[in-house]
Amino acid sequence: MRKYFKISLIYIISIAILLIITSLSLYYFSSKFLEPKGYDFLSKINSNRQASKDIVNVVIDESSLYEIGRWPWKRTYYNDIFEYLQKYGGAKLIVFDSIIVSPENTQSDREFVRRIGNTERLITGISFIKEKKFSKFNGQEDLLRQKFSIKVKDKRNILFVENSKYTNFIDLLPGYLEIVKHIGSVSVQVD
Repeated sequence: MRKYFKISLIYIISIAILLIITSLSLYYFSSKFLEPKGYDFLSKINSNRQASKDIVNVVIDESSLYEIGRWPWKRTYYNDIFEYLQKYGGAKLIVFDSIIVSPENTQSDREFVRRIGNTERLITGISFIKEKKFSKFNGQEDLLRQKFSIKVKDKRNILFVENSKYTNFIDLLPGYLEIVKHIGSVSVQVD
């Protein structure tokens, strides 16, 4: 009886460990591989087949890289695109789904920030993070609230709310946050 109980206990512990390892492996596999593919698939089958003629998506693709050169591009190219879309393209809104973080050179960075300030209908990107090695808000909370703010009643469980509080944002070019009119969130993986 004791021997049978000892063998059974070993089997139960082995199965429990195997289940834990399998569960963790499936979770990792699904979050890294299945979830993105599933999202893409569901987006395709649930999206309207006819795209709105009011929305134009300007992308940086292989042919753009071939013609203009490798990424990242000079800041003036972005400014030229924004100004063209605003002045001649009749854009009601321009959303720049990227973040300019690394300096090019002082003069071109200042010119980029100055010209961004002249683009009225532009929403630029900022990425909020929890890591402490990047910029602190440093008293810029009111400025962020003014340019990046929506009022939503949060109905999530308190654990989710606590885990989603950001303390920092990825460093931006000097003067960038002060000059842009509107800010949107860009999701990035920090290197």
